[in-house]
Amino acid sequence: MVNPILPGTIQSASSGVLGFDTNTVVSAALARQFYADNYRFCVRYVARTEQSKASNDLSYQEAKDILSAGLALMVVQHVQGWSWTPTGALGTEYGANAALFAQEIGVPKGVNLWLNLEGVKSGVLPILSQITVTTGTKKFSMRVMHPGSMWGPVPFFHQSNSIRP
Repeated sequence: MVNPILPGTIQSASSGVLGFDTNTVVSAALARQFYADNYRFCVRYVARTEQSKASNDLSYQEAKDILSAGLALMVVQHVQGWSWTPTGALGTEYGANAALFAQEIGVPKGVNLWLNLEGVKSGVLPILSQITVTTGTKKFSMRVMHPGSMWGPVPFFHQSNSIRP
């Protein structure tokens, strides 16, 4: 089921803003508490595959609660596990799934979707690729760097767009 587009506007992330990343569901009350404690964005997760969907994945209601609390929202895809080898085929599969799952939640077109690259097998050579996925009437683009980290020193990872309330 595809939900309505989430409320808010797409904006570039501000430098130096305090935020948090969590693999657990953020309730409306907890989102408001984080905002009161001067946090301004939240990073939440979507699945890699249909089979890996879990109750702690970002939902439409949770995303609305986060945005309603005044927090910006960034969407990242769960890590595969430890010592995995990223490939172009996996990047395409995971990118398509991230776009689909984000669309189902109501994430608007133009929001960056992140891939968590923790646990990449050591010795894997870096690969940078652009993945463009079309789902229905929406077109999503992802830049993927293997191996690395979304928190690493890669300039475009720090120029993200997030949903702002």
